[in-house]
Amino acid sequence: KQQQRHNATRTKNKRGPVGTEARAIASLEKNNKAFDYPSEGFVTKVEYSLLYNMIEEPTIYPEETVLNQIADEDFTEYMIVNSTSPTRQRSYFEEENEDEVVVEERIIHY
Repeated sequence: KQQQRHNATRTKNKRGPVGTEARAIASLEKNNKAFDYPSEGFVTKVEYSLLYNMIEEPTIYPEETVLNQIADEDFTEYMIVNSTSPTRQRSYFEEENEDEVVVEERIIHY
């Protein structure tokens, strides 16, 4: 019986992420393509944040709660790009200027 339970657990784990994590991964992949994320990725992924989940679940979170969270959120933490250098990080900002998108990279830590 114990072997059967172990095999069932192993099979269950092979299915991959489910629920909120699966939605976050799908959103990350979609946003990566839509917004041309930097190839290094971000240190903190907005798709895994409580705020992102709150916006995705309007039937669970009241509008006022979501708006308060938006007002309190420090969005700059989601702009820090992963770096191969431990002493250098950069931030990724995107601005739309009429028909073109301007990507500005700023060094934020040495």
